[in-house]
Amino acid sequence: MAIFKLFVRQTIHSGSGLALAASLALAAQAACAVDPAEPSLARRQELAHLIRHDCGACHGLRLTGGLGPALDPSSLRGKPPENLTRIILDGRPGTAMPGWRTFLSEREARWLTEALMRGLDSEETQERSTRTRRHEEVQNQEPE
Repeated sequence: MAIFKLFVRQTIHSGSGLALAASLALAAQAACAVDPAEPSLARRQELAHLIRHDCGACHGLRLTGGLGPALDPSSLRGKPPENLTRIILDGRPGTAMPGWRTFLSEREARWLTEALMRGLDSEETQERSTRTRRHEEVQNQEPE
């Protein structure tokens, strides 16, 4: 990134390609933006609803299996999380499992994978939601 910034500065100072340099700088900044570790509380609630209703349609309303395999923690134990995330995003060719990449970011798919591996209703999942909700409430308070 430092080399890129130096290139942009030199391009600007030389007077050539100012618009190009500015465009490249904005693109690089966007590409280097830090992705938060978890989706917001509201989005996590939407994702939990997605799991229960959309995933539950094939994997069973309790995620214990149906048309698709069980998605409970005991069934997922030992499976590489990155493989599960890839399956959520890209589906499984030759099966009824669709890819959800159109609707989910990689970060959201990772969160879904972690939530399924922990257990959607686990104490840890509930506790993390409570901690995040408190943090978001503090962040959204207006200074006095």
